[in-house]
Amino acid sequence: MKRPILLLLSILISMAAAVAQHNDARHRQWLKEMQQAKLEYFIKELGITAEQKAQFSRTFSDMETEMGTLRENIGSLRRTVRDKANPTDLDYEKAAEAQFEQSQREGAIMLKYYAKYKTFLTKKQLFDYQRVEHRWMKKVMESRKKK
Repeated sequence: MKRPILLLLSILISMAAAVAQHNDARHRQWLKEMQQAKLEYFIKELGITAEQKAQFSRTFSDMETEMGTLRENIGSLRRTVRDKANPTDLDYEKAAEAQFEQSQREGAIMLKYYAKYKTFLTKKQLFDYQRVEHRWMKKVMESRKKK
């Protein structure tokens, strides 16, 4: 009697792991596609020239990757605390502190890449960058409402 139950349990666990892995792969693919769409949007909206395109694409991709890593690390910390059986006050404090510091860390990353963008973008493109970022986010949010 125990053997069929153990076999069924191991099959279920294997299936759950396969589904989770598939969902993770789909999510990574979706993020990659979104990053590519965002890059193309910025290139178009900022009027990136052919001479600027390779350098902009590389710098933009590096910045997006760094921002994504920061967001994932903070999200992972949140999930760890949320999923703990008995989180301590210190656990909550550290996770809350990380969340509140997120904007500051994102700002530091943006300033780091601003210095790099300054070397090849025009003053107008630099000026328009944040406006394009806000328009991109608005566009993404509007597309989510339509679903």
